[in-house]
Amino acid sequence: MFEQERPILNPLRPEPYDTDDVVSLPVRPNFLVPFEGNRYSVPWPLVGKTVTLRADDKRVRIFYGHKRIAQHERCYLKGNKIRKPRHEEGLREIKPGASRNWKVEAVRSFGPHSSRYLELLNSGTRSLRREVEELLFLATVYGGDLLEETIGQLLGHGIVGVAHLERALRLTEATPKATPPLALSDERLHFVPPRPQFENYDALLLDARRDNEEEEEP
Repeated sequence: MFEQERPILNPLRPEPYDTDDVVSLPVRPNFLVPFEGNRYSVPWPLVGKTVTLRADDKRVRIFYGHKRIAQHERCYLKGNKIRKPRHEEGLREIKPGASRNWKVEAVRSFGPHSSRYLELLNSGTRSLRREVEELLFLATVYGGDLLEETIGQLLGHGIVGVAHLERALRLTEATPKATPPLALSDERLHFVPPRPQFENYDALLLDARRDNEEEEEP
């Protein structure tokens, strides 16, 4: 019987269900996040931030908000450090002997809007050090080009502050996908029922009441 049914069976499809292991973790000072006895690296400017780790049977992905910031092959051994060299880029700049202003220069290099942003910070009461560190962090997550563009948009509205900037970047990057419609094999099942006209029911009810009133009249 199975051999008779085989030609008309539909092909198997991947399960649409989300079966990833999902955990929220803080990034440690060594810019590693622990998972099942191993540690996986992320870009070092994310130290102290809380990230979301998603693991399936083959890979470990790490997100900040909607943005994926790292991906590694999943390791099933124990006690290993899984690193990527590019996650350490720029770290040597803060070693002893490096220029104290390198972070400011790094932000300034993003473009004219970033330079103008730094000028406004210097003339205000906000902590320049904290703002610059947050700007480098946001540039690591979203990229310097998008950061420069978003800073320009906020400055056009007179808005300054990394909290507003991060919110704007999150909205820019958040692209929720609508669930695709269910594909039905029989076209007749795609029939959309007409919307009921409740006015017709009201008319029937009023007519019935009117008939009753006429019958009750002497």
